[in-house]
Amino acid sequence: MLVGHHSERRARRDQERIDNAMRKSISERDRAQHWTNREQAAANYEQFRKNPGRTLRRLDKLRADLRGSGSAASPRRGTPATPTTLS
Repeated sequence: MLVGHHSERRARRDQERIDNAMRKSISERDRAQHWTNREQAAANYEQFRKNPGRTLRRLDKLRADLRGSGSAASPRRGTPATPTTLS
């Protein structure tokens, strides 16, 4: 760049345009990486939720808690003590 030359203004404008484009491309790359990571996290969570082994272990634990607490005589608040049937 020649300071004071008639081409200085255009050279500075070109340099600024190049700098802005580079910053924008870096920003877009970071944004794309963020959403790629979010997509992977969602897929991992779905796989975790639908894991049959995890579900069976959870059910076993809930059944053991029910057996251990003897909660048949004391139902949770808001639930009927005996199931109601419609006639």
